[in-house]
Amino acid sequence: MRNYGRYKHKQLANTLRNYDQLNKELLRPEEAPILQEYRKSLEQPDSCFYRQLGGWMLTEAALTQTNLPDSERHSPLDQAEEDWLIAKDMQLKKDKHKKSYRHFLPSTNMLRLDYNLASLEIFRSMVNKDITTEHRLNYYKSLLGLGIKASEAVQFFEQDMPYKQTEPGSENYIGIAHEINASLAINRLGSPTLMSFPALPRADSGHYRPADTHDLQLFKMHWGSIENVLAAEVKTTLQDRHYRRYKAVLIGGALHLHPQNRRTPVTLTELLAKEANGIASTQDINHPNSITDNVVHVARHGFTKTPQCRDIATCTSIPQTRK
Repeated sequence: MRNYGRYKHKQLANTLRNYDQLNKELLRPEEAPILQEYRKSLEQPDSCFYRQLGGWMLTEAALTQTNLPDSERHSPLDQAEEDWLIAKDMQLKKDKHKKSYRHFLPSTNMLRLDYNLASLEIFRSMVNKDITTEHRLNYYKSLLGLGIKASEAVQFFEQDMPYKQTEPGSENYIGIAHEINASLAINRLGSPTLMSFPALPRADSGHYRPADTHDLQLFKMHWGSIENVLAAEVKTTLQDRHYRRYKAVLIGGALHLHPQNRRTPVTLTELLAKEANGIASTQDINHPNSITDNVVHVARHGFTKTPQCRDIATCTSIPQTRK
């Protein structure tokens, strides 16, 4: 939960509170102008957090204000890119001062900034209503590169227990690795009608409407336009309490994303890298195909508003595979 009392500037605290109180999914076109007003109030003090948040405010405004000319919607995306690049520079300087593993591993915040930037090419294409095969492939390649970086960090902590025990937040690498893998499972399809992106920043805050929090937003597209958005929450291990708490569809690392019954996100990333490099065997490709089937199955439950099953193998309401 966000502690608004820790913000020294009252205006900033009010802006963050108002932003968090908004619907956690994309706003309607008539609601979106407030996002650009919120972004203006984040001008001072400058920080990585405000730049990252401000970039998302501008991106959401561009995606949702479909009533404006395309030229007017591109400008906020350009400003969002500038915000995220400046945030990356700030985060890099911050990470270099850490006397820890971050000397040679990207921080999870840096991975998230790169995740945001990787999405921008597709978001620009959405404004143009022309999401080409090349755009989708470039996005997937960028995501795979981030997945490899996250998996390398997970491997480091798996092999070096002293770091895992002493470094705060080291477990966050497993979380973001699973999130990226879930996105990869969908985006490897190269589908023009179903794509996965990181959730909005306010979707991560449980201060208001905690049941609505989620990690990913799945876009159902129609001729380059967003037709529907599905919230997805990714958990390393799904438990009964998660099904009771979240309104979003649930993707489990252990349940949906692990090939060969291995309980680490590294295995899937390695298989996807082999596939991308053209060195995967038929057996290697079968595992990612099965995982893509799992995640698409979960998404279909959400889009059709049927109660999510807990065992895909016995589900009768949604096809078990994409075929």
